[in-house]
Amino acid sequence: MTPITEEECLSVANDESPLPSVAVVVATYLRSKSLAAFVGCALADPAVTELIIVVDGCRDGSYELLREIAESETRLRPLFVEHRGQIGALEAGVRAASSEIILLLDDDVMPRRGLVSGHACRHVGRSRQVVLGYMPVALPTRRRRGDASTVLYAKEYEGYCARIENGHEDVLRSLWGGNVSLRREDCLAVGLASDEFHTFYFSDRDFGLRLAAAGMVGLFDRSLEATHLHKRSSQGFVDDSVSQGIGMALLHRIHYDRLGALEEASIYRDLPVGVRWFVRRFGPGRLSRPLGLTLMKLGVAFGTVRAFRLEMACAQLARRLCQLRGVVQTGTKSSPLAERGAALCSAPSSPSSVPATEHGYDASFFSFFDWSREMSRSSAEVIVPVLLEVAPCDSVLDVGCGVGAWLAAFGERGVSVTGVDGSDVPDAMLMVDPRHVLRHDLSLPLDLGRRFDLVISLGVAEHLPAAAAEVFVDSLVRHGDIILFSAAIPRQGGYHQLNERWQSYWALLFQERGYQAFDILRPRVWKDERVSWWYAQNSLVYVRQGSQPALQLPAPSQVASLDVVHPSLWSEATSRVPGTREALRLMVQAARTRMEKLRPKDA
Repeated sequence: MTPITEEECLSVANDESPLPSVAVVVATYLRSKSLAAFVGCALADPAVTELIIVVDGCRDGSYELLREIAESETRLRPLFVEHRGQIGALEAGVRAASSEIILLLDDDVMPRRGLVSGHACRHVGRSRQVVLGYMPVALPTRRRRGDASTVLYAKEYEGYCARIENGHEDVLRSLWGGNVSLRREDCLAVGLASDEFHTFYFSDRDFGLRLAAAGMVGLFDRSLEATHLHKRSSQGFVDDSVSQGIGMALLHRIHYDRLGALEEASIYRDLPVGVRWFVRRFGPGRLSRPLGLTLMKLGVAFGTVRAFRLEMACAQLARRLCQLRGVVQTGTKSSPLAERGAALCSAPSSPSSVPATEHGYDASFFSFFDWSREMSRSSAEVIVPVLLEVAPCDSVLDVGCGVGAWLAAFGERGVSVTGVDGSDVPDAMLMVDPRHVLRHDLSLPLDLGRRFDLVISLGVAEHLPAAAAEVFVDSLVRHGDIILFSAAIPRQGGYHQLNERWQSYWALLFQERGYQAFDILRPRVWKDERVSWWYAQNSLVYVRQGSQPALQLPAPSQVASLDVVHPSLWSEATSRVPGTREALRLMVQAARTRMEKLRPKDA
């Protein structure tokens, strides 16, 4: 499409019809330092009717800063929502807007002169149209070590734009968000958020595919420019790459009718033979993430001696490894229609039958919550204050929150709470506002697109299949640097325990992801009768390496010393085991019974 200047845009508007009103909607998280500059750039365009910036649950001063600016700038409308993720926050902003056109911008892009006017002009006299602007990455004037992630991102983005302009890529089929406009009524009709697409990465492509299915048309205009201030650490680059793999797999699963099945080989097919073997060998396994980080560190070493081509090669290899990891752990099932059909075929035929929930629990599972409500709350009242003393926090995510007893304990102490669990727990049984609890199958990857001050998961991992263990740990570390984690040990017993493991097993999984175990809670609650023994026995704090100094934690615990059994469990277990005399009696009785069965009948 031919670019159009701001003057031409205003001329068209005057000759044909006035420019439509435009609401610029932005979701922001932990970017208080750059918000003032962003607001200044955005409001410099007279076409901005309203600038709605949604602060997604962070308490870094962003909301207060925006309110202060809004006192002198009436077009700015700051909103605050509780950790809905980028898509959820954007949707809240769209619903709050009143303008005809919605321009969705990322909070790390800086609008250039005429951006909003240009978007408005592209919608004059047109309907059911999606306009995609250009976001060139701000590259350093002089290449430095550690820039590989940004340079690689810029290279991939420019290649995407070239394919769009050459007609080799469809705008909506591969929508790269961050600078996109459409009519508000169309945005609300299709919906930014999807019930099926639960991860953050490629949520823009999911949105684009749903827009295309609704009959929308996409246009790309390079003149609608906003500079992307991209920046990623080595850890962030590796995390993004895994998330990309997860997003790709989910896209092909949900939109199978348009994209077809995703082949794992598509991740490495274009690589040289030796590199292809390396990715195929190590990408699917646990080593992919540590290897990715090692490659990024090796690349930085190459960058130190200005061997930038080798630094880039390391980053590209790390990306492919981690992308394959994300694809493999998500799975490449073919079509959601087939899955739903299989579910219907296996549905109970009798109305009196009790259908299983998504985790396979039957109706008796609900009685478990009545018992656990008080046990969890009593333990939380002791552990939460201790934890806040060690690691003060403003936001907490509980993955596998159950009835929300732990969330309630945090909420009463002024902490912003978010919970995630399956569909098993009815809203009526929750101890917190149901709006704070998201529904998700915990055996699948979870990515809310945001990080929290504290992540907790207590007595959940053992209820998931063993094959989902690494996926579950990835979901936890994706959302925070500090994690309170517990899971049942072997032969602990309980309801629907599928994967009972020693504490050291989980500690090694966290260690592979750069998290160290700190045994700081168990000594303080070990003999406290208010704390259920399974929490006292299994609860460990995992902290991302590099975060410890701010928390003033002791030295991390040795993995080999973590496997312990609480005296209460030992007493309960041994009480079920017969004594020596009783065991001998049972053995003799069993032998006699066996001999009676083997004796000939005519004897």
